Amino acid sequence: MAGRPYSSPFGRNGRVAGSGISRDKDIVKGASILLGVSLCAWGPAAAGLEYAIDPPAGWSVREGAIPLVDLAMTCDADPGTSITVTKAPAEGAKEFSAAQAREMKEMYAKGIPGYTVTAEGWREVCGARAFRLCGRYALGAGGVRMEMQNAQVFFIAGKNLFTITYTSTPGLFMKRLGDFEAAIDGFRIPAPEPPGARPAPPAPRAP
Repeated sequence: MAGRPYSSPFGRNGRVAGSGISRDKDIVKGASILLGVSLCAWGPAAAGLEYAIDPPAGWSVREGAIPLVDLAMTCDADPGTSITVTKAPAEGAKEFSAAQAREMKEMYAKGIPGYTVTAEGWREVCGARAFRLCGRYALGAGGVRMEMQNAQVFFIAGKNLFTITYTSTPGLFMKRLGDFEAAIDGFRIPAPEPPGARPAPPAPRAP
């Protein structure tokens, strides 16, 4: 059984305020920041939030403010794996385009040492056309080099560009890939509240 649903705790103001995303290249740049990021703040599902996602069974929410990331979780049995969600204003765009997908791959190839695309294609997420990209790359610090592998989906839903990223070591990638797919399948945009769903505030008392 999957964990209870979680939603963006940042409301309609969004977590990526001031990102300035207004062109294809800006959208690509904003989404690409997710590589290697694994911890962020989550909040419980609540009325009025922009999206919700069901954590797979055996995954835990992790807290900690990480810029440009809304939500994240890690696998309890394999803590080196993570699933993160980010969003940024779509600025009027209706769907993630093939041109944006090409620019994403070019940016990764130029900006991430050793980044190699291992798979790509198109699918549907929450009724939206989504680009799915898998790749391998290396992270290095202090003379230590770690090989990493990830899978991402990029799509526009509502008024936002969403990126859901699964990151792990190559040895764990296939083991937990099904959990990533389950998380994608559980992503949804809550229906807006009908007019009058919330009670009006009480009128102020007369002096």
